[in-house]
Amino acid sequence: MSPRSHFDVVRPGISLYGIDPSGRPNLDRALRPVMKWSAPLIGVRDVPSGATVGYGQTFCAARDMRIGLVPVG
Repeated sequence: MSPRSHFDVVRPGISLYGIDPSGRPNLDRALRPVMKWSAPLIGVRDVPSGATVGYGQTFCAARDMRIGLVPVG
């Protein structure tokens, strides 16, 4: 544990999903996810290099690629 986490309240954040928040995974800290999030794949499309996708077109394909659509949120 980090000495900075020795207070009255600790925010577990991303570690709840089994990901080491330090960015340096360590087998001595056996983190396990507390839940599983799943959703169906409802579409698959091929997009050309340079195409943008997502809300606000925030992702730009660096190369021709296949993407999948998962309805969450």
